Amino acid sequence: TPERGLVYVNQAFARMFGYASPEEMLVLTSGMLYEDPDRREQLKRQITAHGFFVNEEVRFRRRDGAVFWGLVSSTGIP
Repeated sequence: TPERGLVYVNQAFARMFGYASPEEMLVLTSGMLYEDPDRREQLKRQITAHGFFVNEEVRFRRRDGAVFWGLVSSTGIP
């Protein structure tokens, strides 16, 4: 959710970001995963205005600091 952040994480998602378990990630703010905080804010505005976004390219940051590109879609949860 835009305010709360991650509500569900599977093992593959946790591994992709360099975490050992989904539980480790659920205590993070989802903003910590974005390389550019302004990009996160832009996507939050899209969800607020339209309820979703589709196929947006985003630079993410792994636990070790490495940056990688992701293609993401999201639907807001009220």
